[in-house]
Amino acid sequence: MAARQSLFSRVFGWRTQPEVQPVPRVDAYRVRKRALPNTMTAADRRRALDYWGGCCAICGKPPGLWHTVTLDHWIPISHADCPGTVPANLLPMCHGNDGCNNQKHAKNPQQWLVAKLGRRKAARKLEEIQYFFRWMDDPAVERANCPYCDKPVYYSQEDDTWECNYCRSTGFFTVEYDADAE
Repeated sequence: MAARQSLFSRVFGWRTQPEVQPVPRVDAYRVRKRALPNTMTAADRRRALDYWGGCCAICGKPPGLWHTVTLDHWIPISHADCPGTVPANLLPMCHGNDGCNNQKHAKNPQQWLVAKLGRRKAARKLEEIQYFFRWMDDPAVERANCPYCDKPVYYSQEDDTWECNYCRSTGFFTVEYDADAE
């Protein structure tokens, strides 16, 4: 066997070298994600999904056969200003065929939203998202407007419902936007 190896090395210029172990690939995204804060809990996840009615926060699409609703980093991990995996940076978005999460990817969220919805609708949606992030930090903060009287609604932790102090309606409120407003 040794004679055979030396013959191959002499004839073909092959050398028997010890096997080199492959160097593990460093994934910059995962390294950055691990370095950022991760304070999201299962309760925070449920609160976020309940706030938006289990639907996408951008387009309002419910989970279906071809897509799911997942929590997406509003400010992408790859961006220098990303606060991490914290409740005030995660937003429910549809993921799948033509999902908002797939379209946004690692783009600047404000620019992406303007490109997707247009300037006026994007401004209203950004305001609603800002309310949501403030509420995730502090549930006592007022939420968007009541669908009946258009006044701010507040979250009652005792009843786990939204309450309007003006028309006294309670329940889950979302702000509906007129599709022809743009």
